[in-house]
Amino acid sequence: MKEGSVKHSFFSGVLILTVANLIVKVIGLIYKIPLTNILGDEGMGYFNTAY
Repeated sequence: MKEGSVKHSFFSGVLILTVANLIVKVIGLIYKIPLTNILGDEGMGYFNTAY
């Protein structure tokens, strides 16, 4: 395997992981805002303790 091929493979892997991380963060944000409104402060306290 050539060195350039290894670098290309590494950076494409990093790019995929970065994009996946951003997608997961957005999904978490979409999930947490309504959950906070439903549970309130006390419920979120219990949720965060359990999580």
